[in-house]
Amino acid sequence: MPAGRKRWPTRLDPESSIAVVIPLFNHERYVAAAIDSVRQQTRAVENIVVVDDGSSDGSIDAVRGIDDARIALFMQTNAGAHAALNRAIHEARDSEFIAVLNSDDLYHPERIERCVAFLQATPQAEVVCTNLGLIDDAGRELDNAAPPARWARRVWAARRELPGWLGIANFARTSSNIVARSRWLHDHPFRAYRYVRREVLQMNFDLLRELAPKLKNSPETRRDYAQYFRSLAGNYADFRAELFFFAISRLVEESSPEIVLSLVRDLDAGAFPELTQPSSKVLKDANKLNKSTWVRIGRSVGFIRE
Repeated sequence: MPAGRKRWPTRLDPESSIAVVIPLFNHERYVAAAIDSVRQQTRAVENIVVVDDGSSDGSIDAVRGIDDARIALFMQTNAGAHAALNRAIHEARDSEFIAVLNSDDLYHPERIERCVAFLQATPQAEVVCTNLGLIDDAGRELDNAAPPARWARRVWAARRELPGWLGIANFARTSSNIVARSRWLHDHPFRAYRYVRREVLQMNFDLLRELAPKLKNSPETRRDYAQYFRSLAGNYADFRAELFFFAISRLVEESSPEIVLSLVRDLDAGAFPELTQPSSKVLKDANKLNKSTWVRIGRSVGFIRE
């Protein structure tokens, strides 16, 4: 047996069972390697759930050619990656933890062991994501100088509090980066989003709709969302704040002035402490920044001396 590998147990504790779900579509070339990266994990998984989303190549035969009793293969007519993922998560519902792996991606051998250990040690966490290594079509890791690798490093290096980080970019990059508690994935199904600008706008309106009760009742949620949106508004990679504001203006335009006025008047200082908080420090901070900028310029041209 190769060093560092473990034998597959004949029985896993149901309370710590792990499933890997794989949505499959026309990846005959890659899916066997993807499954093999699951089989080589240092912590074994109980189930490997593959849902084929109407492939027209030899993907299904590639899966059937793998001799592993843990693999469950389901087939459906093409309905989209989100539908295949949700079907696979449903089939894996009895597992405590579920990890997602797209059929053209690979797992690091220690991925499951490390991610599940984190979730077990951090009961307040529902989902874990990690940094990624990018590979080419042959499975070779991309050079650090390659543009996609540079972008991924910059996004990960921009780490800050979660709301602000989410506003900067999709740091998770891919659904393959998700390891989560089963109940959380069942309560938060995947939706039919793609990373194009119209759908990013739709996604953010859906987010506001979902957050509306918490935005009404929780100052902390309002604070976190404001932090998220400040980062998001400057994110010209995916989001166009101008179009978001236009859409909001149309929604306000279609509401009666009485409704809008009532909404503003009904804000109560008890429920909305922001109404009585001190004014923003933005102007003061900007003045400090401008002053320090002019000082640096003055020193550089000799107008100011130490």
